[in-house]
Amino acid sequence: QGIYKTYAWGANTYGQCMIQGSDEVVNEPTEVDALKNVSLSHISCGEDFTITVDDKMQIRAEGRDSEDQTCFHAKEAQITPNIITNLSCGWGHSIATLSNGSALAWGSNRHGQCGTDQPLPRIITLPRGKKFKTISCCSAASLAIVFCPNGTQEVWVTGSGGDGKLGTGSKDDLFQFTEIKSLSDTKIKQIATGSDHLLALTESGLYGWGFGQHGTMGLG
Repeated sequence: QGIYKTYAWGANTYGQCMIQGSDEVVNEPTEVDALKNVSLSHISCGEDFTITVDDKMQIRAEGRDSEDQTCFHAKEAQITPNIITNLSCGWGHSIATLSNGSALAWGSNRHGQCGTDQPLPRIITLPRGKKFKTISCCSAASLAIVFCPNGTQEVWVTGSGGDGKLGTGSKDDLFQFTEIKSLSDTKIKQIATGSDHLLALTESGLYGWGFGQHGTMGLG
């Protein structure tokens, strides 16, 4: 059994660095005593909160909880008997993909970024036998790579339509995951999100959409 260490630094106003008794800012990488000798499989940071998952599928959360970002006890019960395969946090929401192809969402859902209009936390499933492969959360939207029964992959999105984040041409919010049709003929390799811009890497090139100020998408 190895010796596991986790380090955190940066803003700690709400305890999001998981370092108790520290100042509002942790100025250098500092070991998190609460995670000493804990083998983590996933870690993701939201605006003022942090979620970790260890290799026993125990969820830990610290930080701001104004939108139930860290209210995790109910979530653990919904995971069994699946395992978490991917974890991503947005400004105030989090989504974990599960080994059966569904996803568990919790936190802020004002713009539909959790992919549902129902109370949270909630298991999110896709229609027609499709399954989540991975999800990346931005400020108030979520982007996913989806496995299809025929072996292909698609890109789906949900949440805020502001700043073109949905990539669908619509400014209206989405409260369920919806395919981005303009990417349907591409072979998706990877996705990533910033605060308000999103990227999809395909075999033919890199696609970007959303808030493009400051050169965030490299378009000049």
